[in-house]
Amino acid sequence: SDLFAQVQIPRDLEGRYLFGSPLSPAQGSLWQVPVAQTPSLAAGQFIVLDLAYVTILDRQQLQVLLSEHHKDNFTRNLITMLAELRVGLEVRHSKAVRIATWAAVPPSSSTPPASS
Repeated sequence: SDLFAQVQIPRDLEGRYLFGSPLSPAQGSLWQVPVAQTPSLAAGQFIVLDLAYVTILDRQQLQVLLSEHHKDNFTRNLITMLAELRVGLEVRHSKAVRIATWAAVPPSSSTPPASS
């Protein structure tokens, strides 16, 4: 199952969702911090960055090339597009990037407790 979804599902003792209702989820954020999901990590793993010590370096601005001179593009009225962006990640402190494993997501109640 999706770890990010599991984190958003837990409820308190009164049956209220801790991170907002699934009917109107805060898409792509957790505690008002942007979340980016990736298949590059094993299930249950996550990366935390301290952005005060991490910089994205722009090595080459976005470059878009168009060509109709590839194979039979000209006769088929086609255009081939190549888009490239070269960036680097500078980490200025070794503790600024951490890979961790989520221990366990506490089970959530699927129904709110009965009111008396």
